[in-house]
Amino acid sequence: MTTSDLPKERDVAYCVHLHLETTAFAEPHLYKADHAVYKVEGKSRPMLVLGELSKRKRGKRWFHVIPITSKGKAEDGRRKPNCYSIGQLPGCETESYLVVDDVRLLPDNMVHQHNGKPKIVHQLDRLEFMNFVKITEHHQMRRKTTE
Repeated sequence: MTTSDLPKERDVAYCVHLHLETTAFAEPHLYKADHAVYKVEGKSRPMLVLGELSKRKRGKRWFHVIPITSKGKAEDGRRKPNCYSIGQLPGCETESYLVVDDVRLLPDNMVHQHNGKPKIVHQLDRLEFMNFVKITEHHQMRRKTTE
């Protein structure tokens, strides 16, 4: 995948979300005696790309992303405190929400491929994006002060 193919800041791209609770032993490593190969189930989910790390790690490009969910409302119909609406994304039937207290680092091989290209479905405008960055920073700072 070339640099121009990768998602950029403000893009809503599909990335693989791993379900770590499904981790299971698959087989011993082929040539490392003390290592094993594990299988983890995952599913492609939309995420907002905040930006890319300036340096490569382990030969991969890494992205700061925020997961997007359709489950941003509590049972009583009110918005969950860590979820902010970004409207209805193309191809989705319901309203989507950013989970702003769940910023993640993902390598480029976790960007979902569709016909050999990243599946980028939307791009936030600059003002809307900067608003969500500020909200995310606020939640991250509040979380650090309560830990």
